[in-house]
Amino acid sequence: MQRLLTATAILALVASTASALEPSELKGQDITAEDYAALVEAAMAKMPPRNGESYVFGFANLQRSLRFGILVEESIEANAEAAGVELLITDNRLDGLVALQNAESYIQQDVDYVIEFQTDVNFGPAVMPNLNTAF
Repeated sequence: MQRLLTATAILALVASTASALEPSELKGQDITAEDYAALVEAAMAKMPPRNGESYVFGFANLQRSLRFGILVEESIEANAEAAGVELLITDNRLDGLVALQNAESYIQQDVDYVIEFQTDVNFGPAVMPNLNTAF
């Protein structure tokens, strides 16, 4: 399931496209290089990368010293590489204020998409409106 996170993020940009995988087709299977290429092509047709060349995603990890966080990060890295997406990684360190700072950093870097992984319920209302406004 974790292997599909980046593809799902791209699908979120694409919505429904005949030439790409449909969300209902994702059943935990590996995604082929051809599938990634189709997803990226469809996404770029609807929403070109901000830099005009390739997508840049930000991934704000929960905490990079936790085994679970490392596994999620490795999965997202593998998917980004397979899709040809540049991935910027930050560590939220299980800290809501750090998560807010990381989100602001991604906004300033003008990334195309952010995967936010944090658990501080007090900072969700501060992080998400900023990201939603910027993207």
